[in-house]
Order: sequence, then structure tokens, then C-alpha cells
Amino acid sequence: MAVQVLGGFEVRRGLRRLNLRPSARRLIALLAIEGAMARGDAAVRLFEDQRVERAYANLRTIMWRLRDDADGLVVEEADGLRVNANFVDFQAALRWSLSMVQREAQPEVPPPFIGRQLLPGWSEPWLIAPRENLNLLQLHALDATAERLMMVGRFGEAVANALLAVNMDALRERSNRLLIEVLIREGNVADGLRNYETYQRLLADEVNAKPGIAIQTLVAPLLAAGYVVPPRSRIGRR
Repeated sequence: MAVQVLGGFEVRRGLRRLNLRPSARRLIALLAIEGAMARGDAAVRLFEDQRVERAYANLRTIMWRLRDDADGLVVEEADGLRVNANFVDFQAALRWSLSMVQREAQPEVPPPFIGRQLLPGWSEPWLIAPRENLNLLQLHALDATAERLMMVGRFGEAVANALLAVNMDALRERSNRLLIEVLIREGNVADGLRNYETYQRLLADEVNAKPGIAIQTLVAPLLAAGYVVPPRSRIGRR
């Protein structure tokens, strides 16, 4: 069983996609993101605008219907509930990001689910904190990985990490600096200067600011030597 909550919701049993009711989808998503939970905690989180007795009753209804729609997807253990899945993309994204930040694994190109938004279009209050935490952790992981790859001369992979971070947060100083530095170090001066110009313009338009000293220091020798920015839009920028 695989549960996807990044970029959208989906549950698959083998090659078959399970068609779940909206209430069941909310429960599965909650457990996939938070992990195993006490039954009462899950009821309150899902139905926080209702009285406790009503919330418990609603959860019992969801569990009863799940036994018909997807038996075994949610496991009941004593007073707790957990998703019975061998893969949850949200948890995999957390593990990958932590392993990169803590340097527990070799740096690599990020998995395909990194950078995807957590349940886009969903407005549940319990998604606010996980969305922010995942986004920040992924950005730190991508920056750290790009820097490690750059230092060992794996420039193509370093660009992939840095560019994904920039596309996630176009105003992020560290990610833009890393992208520009990698491009310059690999001898791709034109793309490095184009990215610098675009970032400079974006900062001025969005927050009336200038790039930091670290970025200016990267490009200053090139500009002083007479290099000019080629007239082409930034790579990866929509």
C-alpha cells in the first residue's frame, strides 16, 4: 500500500488506485502526515468545530465505512490508529531531507517528490504547521546537498538541487547564491550572470532590496572584467 499526499492525494494498493470517500481521505491524510495517533486525538483534529461526542461518532462512521471501501488500510491498535502503508511520500521526504541536512547519506539528486506541495487545495488547519516545516526542511536539505555536490565537482547534480530550491522559494538568498556559484564554478558564466540579474530584479520588485554581499562578491570580479549579462530569461524561471 502506498499513500501520496505531496502534489495531491492518492492511495494505491499495488497498481490499483483506491477510490475513497472525502471523510476517509482526510483521516488517511492526517495519519500519513502525523503518524500513529490516539483515536480521540484524531477525532478532535478532524472535527475540531464539533462537540467531542459528535467528533467520536463521526470517526466511528469513517472507520466502519473504511472496512468496506479499503479493509486493512487503517489499523486499530488498542486506542490508536495508524495507516497500514509500506510507503508514504511525506514521511519519505522528511527522511531524505533530514539525511541530507545531517549529512547521514551521500549527496544526490533529490527524489521526484521533493519540492511538491503538501495537499494543495486543502484548507484544513492541521496542515499549516506540517506544510511550513516540510518546506523549510526541504530547502535546507537542497541547499546543503547542492553545496556538498559543488565542492566535489558534481556540478550538474549541484545545479539540480539549487535550482529546485530556487523554484520553491525564488527570494531565498542562500539558494540563489549557490545556484549562481555553481554555474560560475563550472565555467557557465553567462547563466550565472543571467541568474544574478534576474534575482537582483526580483528582489527590487518584490521587497525593494538588493542581493547580499556574498552574492555581489561572486559576480563583482566578472562585472569588473567587463562581462555583460546575455539577453535571455533565467533558467527554470516561469
